[in-house]
Amino acid sequence: MKPSLLLVLLLGGIAPALRGQPSPPDAQTARAVEAVEREHAEALARRDRAALDRLLAEGFTFIHGLGKMDTRQEYLELAAAGRLARQRADVGRVNEPLRVYGNHTAIRISHTRFRYEGLTNEDRGHNTAVYVNVAGRWQLALAQST
Repeated sequence: MKPSLLLVLLLGGIAPALRGQPSPPDAQTARAVEAVEREHAEALARRDRAALDRLLAEGFTFIHGLGKMDTRQEYLELAAAGRLARQRADVGRVNEPLRVYGNHTAIRISHTRFRYEGLTNEDRGHNTAVYVNVAGRWQLALAQST
C-alpha cells in the first residue's frame, strides 16, 4: 500500500475523534457504560455508599432540576440518607443512544417519568449523564436533571 493512501486511511479513521465528533459506541464500551448506569441505579436504591463511591469520578457534580449543585461528597451523603428525589419515586426511563467521544467520554441523555408516593400526576424530566474512562474504568462524572 502506498504511504499516502495509508496516511489518508489513518487520518480518515481518527479525524472524527480529533474534531470531537461523537461516534457510535463499540459493544464493549456500551456494555461497560450500561453496567455503570445499572449499578448506579441499584446502589441508589440500596443506599450503598461504597458502591456509589466506586462509581463516581473524582470531581463528580450533580445538578438538581431546580439548579442546586451537589459536590461528590454532598451527593454521597444525600444518597446514603435516601434523600435524593430519584430514590423516593418510581422511575421509568427512556434512554437516547449513547454518544462516545474518543473512547474516553460518553454522554447519555434520557427522559424520565417520576411517580411520587401520594401524587397522581407524573412529572417528566430530562437527564444528562457524562461518563469518563479513567484508567480503563468508566465512571459517572456529571449528572444533571431538568
